[in-house]
Amino acid sequence: MSRSARRVSPGGTDESNNPAPYDVGYAKPPAQHRFQKGQSGNPKGRPKRSKNTVPTCDSLDFGTQPANRMLLEEAYRTIAVREGEKVIEMPVIKAVFRALGVSAMKGNRLAQSAMAELVRGIEEEDRRLRVDHLASGPML
Repeated sequence: MSRSARRVSPGGTDESNNPAPYDVGYAKPPAQHRFQKGQSGNPKGRPKRSKNTVPTCDSLDFGTQPANRMLLEEAYRTIAVREGEKVIEMPVIKAVFRALGVSAMKGNRLAQSAMAELVRGIEEEDRRLRVDHLASGPML
């Protein structure tokens, strides 16, 4: 029987209850390779949670956080900086502050305001500590 001779019911089967034949090709897999009823295309699915989880507090030292610790390690890592003909070794944070100062002196307004705010905050903190120290001085 040829294709055109088969009678296909509206449900997609011919009179002998076999699936109606169709062209196999792009986006038309053979019947035996189609998804089975009740089975998804990704049986294992996405994992319940990511493998990159933050460690629990039990494994950390009291009062420390891993990102803060890593940032401080990087901030105080020694690097070589070339200044004119000399090569100077200094912590990364000092090189960053130096670059901020140079940028501020060249006229970068954002660097100027950041530098001024940093200096203002440090001076205010020093002033507060001095006042607290003098207030809690030796009692006679």
